[in-house]
Amino acid sequence: SMPSSLIVIDNFAFQNCIRLAEVELNEGLFEIGVSAFEGCEQLDDVVLPETVQYIYSSAFENCKMLSAIKLPQLINSVSESCFKRCISLQSVEFPENLTSIGGSAFYGCTDLLQVNLPETLTTLGGYVFCGCESLESFKVPSFVQSLPGGCFSRCTSLKEVHLPDNLKTIGSYCFSSNPLLS
Repeated sequence: SMPSSLIVIDNFAFQNCIRLAEVELNEGLFEIGVSAFEGCEQLDDVVLPETVQYIYSSAFENCKMLSAIKLPQLINSVSESCFKRCISLQSVEFPENLTSIGGSAFYGCTDLLQVNLPETLTTLGGYVFCGCESLESFKVPSFVQSLPGGCFSRCTSLKEVHLPDNLKTIGSYCFSSNPLLS
């Protein structure tokens, strides 16, 4: 477990600690740096304290055993590649005031079953859910005006997508390689 005085876990702090299976993060922790836990292949249990406001890019990329994550309410943006290739990730609980999800944030999360985004979301990054092979349906929040390139490509179980009325742009390859989409 981390000391109660800890406020920052800096960039690459635990990168590629392949035997690290559990991390007990302290209340008072404010930010988790770039690639802080990237490549921690055995990490399967992470409880993010409600004091965390920033989780930077690739923080949990390639955490292959991570199966669920609850993002703290103070988070308003999920950084790019944050949970990329977390192949066991099945569920994500998003904060109520989330406004953006960066590119490739959930790229290759092959076990992700369901995504319930808050209506406060306005921005999705490119390839954000690309390769989420278990995702069957998706509702794009009503304030999202653009779906960038590759956003839902290779979501091979995707059967239905609910698009908002004010959607203005669908990017290249946005829904490519989805044989069940009708």
